[in-house]
Amino acid sequence: MRTKLIIMAQLILSALLISAATTAALTDNSATQLKPSVSAPSVLTSLAAVRPSRMNSTQLTMLNGKNLQLQTGIANELAIADQRIHWTISQHGESVKTLRGNLQAVDLPEGLYTVQLAVGHYRSVKQVNIRHDQQIQLYFSAALAELRLSSNQAIDWLITDSSKRSYRINAKSQFNELLPAGSYTVRALWGGLALDKKLHIQAGQQLEASLNMPIAKVRLMATKDSQPLFKAVAWDVYRLTDGARKLVGQYYLHNRAISIPPGHYEAVARYQGNSGKRQFRVRENSTNNVILALN
Repeated sequence: MRTKLIIMAQLILSALLISAATTAALTDNSATQLKPSVSAPSVLTSLAAVRPSRMNSTQLTMLNGKNLQLQTGIANELAIADQRIHWTISQHGESVKTLRGNLQAVDLPEGLYTVQLAVGHYRSVKQVNIRHDQQIQLYFSAALAELRLSSNQAIDWLITDSSKRSYRINAKSQFNELLPAGSYTVRALWGGLALDKKLHIQAGQQLEASLNMPIAKVRLMATKDSQPLFKAVAWDVYRLTDGARKLVGQYYLHNRAISIPPGHYEAVARYQGNSGKRQFRVRENSTNNVILALN
């Protein structure tokens, strides 16, 4: 009897253990099924496609049927005409497309391209990788400014930036230049005289500056037998400084009025094998006559 009771107790204990294990398994399975799935966030490349649904009406119009939009951030205050804004799209060192205007769109085959923006003396270059079914907007901040220079004479100008890159403009009394924002040295050159001025221009700024040269007026006159020659006389005028002799002008009349900076000069006149020369000094705001007899 006692043996039967022990066997029955073992059977009951085994049943209880099996029931507990089954319940635990069911509980684990339920937790697994209810665990929410988490999807990995999408990753955008640096030149990610822009979905048309997120664009404004202007962007939709520009990119309709195109895969590359080009745009600058040029300040509206500069009022730069579209024909002065140049785009060059190149591949493998060869130009494949040129465009003009602040906002442009183009359709290109797949590949890696170089895009250059040129406005006045401003240059900026970026690369873009065109892929299938991708629309790209390429933006150039274009930090440039307008420099307006003037002088009281038609002179030569040399504009040098902080990296020692120079732009030269010849024989102008006034002009406007579009430049990258930054610091510049402006040099005015005239008749052997040089004047410098340092300037700093900010993006979007229109800066006016003037460099007026000191002036002396000179009238060159050639005579023969104490009378005006009234023939085409060749004149060479040299500026004399520190032992150096620098040509500052050539003229071809017997009577010619010129303007030159103050200083020490030599005039040489030639006519039919006859020649004469004379040294003279002039001061600022003075009027001078230089007469040479060619007898």
